[in-house]
Amino acid sequence: DDLGISRSLLDKNLAPPTIGGVFWCRTAAMKKVTAKKWTVEDFPAEPMPIDGTLSHALERIFAFAAQTEGFYTGWLMSDDFARDEVENFMYLAKQPQQPPPPSSPIYVPTLTDVVKAKVPQRYWFMLKPIKKFLVKLGFNP
Repeated sequence: DDLGISRSLLDKNLAPPTIGGVFWCRTAAMKKVTAKKWTVEDFPAEPMPIDGTLSHALERIFAFAAQTEGFYTGWLMSDDFARDEVENFMYLAKQPQQPPPPSSPIYVPTLTDVVKAKVPQRYWFMLKPIKKFLVKLGFNP
């Protein structure tokens, strides 16, 4: 609200939001974020909590700020990098679907475990095309 970002946070016609602070953008796309006069007091002291802080919110708001300014957001990958990402998803999809008992000394996460840990549940609908692709290749993610 403080930044004036009013667009629906689940615009299914646009790409998933950025998660992190490494991205390319037009300067005007970040106008709402950069116009605010941030101070050190706005942010939590170190060591920072794992989640739920203003810092974490800012990491996830960049795409919404750009969309509010009328810009399109998306992920851009080279052919080689995209191939690597698909290979990683395929590898993870081959992992056992049930996690080992908690007493197990070695734990290899499944694709589902990785998604649950890294992607908020409200964005899981965006992963359906990847799942369909993996199923089409003969994997059961």
